[in-house]
Amino acid sequence: MAGPDNDGDQWLARFTTVVDRYLHSEDDMTPAAGAAEFTEPVDRAFLRGTAGEAPVEEMLWAAWAAVISAAGTSDDGTRSRLVDLVGAVRDRGILARPDGQECVVWDMRAHADLPVLGAQMRETWNFSPPAVSAVTWANLNAFAAQLTVAGVDFSLYALWALRAALEEESPDLRLVLPAAVEWFRHAGPELASLAVQRAAHAHGSDQAGTLCQGAGLADRGFSVGRWNFWRRRLEDIAAAGGDTAVQARRGLEYMREPLP
Repeated sequence: MAGPDNDGDQWLARFTTVVDRYLHSEDDMTPAAGAAEFTEPVDRAFLRGTAGEAPVEEMLWAAWAAVISAAGTSDDGTRSRLVDLVGAVRDRGILARPDGQECVVWDMRAHADLPVLGAQMRETWNFSPPAVSAVTWANLNAFAAQLTVAGVDFSLYALWALRAALEEESPDLRLVLPAAVEWFRHAGPELASLAVQRAAHAHGSDQAGTLCQGAGLADRGFSVGRWNFWRRRLEDIAAAGGDTAVQARRGLEYMREPLP
């Protein structure tokens, strides 16, 4: 009998195949059709009454790992297709048995609440540069930004990327600045709106970095002051020249004008 690790590997292979087929289907598989195939193992196991929370959770870890792995691509269109797939999974609504019992993992309802997606994303974010390349890291942050624009909120990850690149003395800015720029490219207006709203995250982890605090900005979450600090940092990096100047100028173009 296969153990849990083998089961997980088998599920990962299965979901990787589904994601690949969705992304490269000759007939342009719709997100709804992709989501139906993607969720089918969970649906079948739960509706047959053979799967409780633990087996469903194991399937979902593998399912979202396959999606996030595919999101490491530099192709915007592929990542957009993956965002559409995530949205279509969410749109499948609440999975429930005929007696009304809902499929729930960690108080999150499959599939409406996208259980395990956030946890799998957080696990992925444990391996930031230099554990992964600057290109892969930028692409993953682009995916998180695209999800945020689509209504699957990972805006806290924007604060992490911007803090690492612009609010701390980075040992190698080349590794982390491209990820921050991807947030401005894909979600600049959304981040600016959050800054105006002074949106903060209830569970913390959104505090300002040491450079920001040194400038007298000890803000949590998003703020106009923090936004304009990021812009000044990009201006300084662009003016300094070198390898990161081009990236900084790109970031400034996406940010546009300072917020009042």
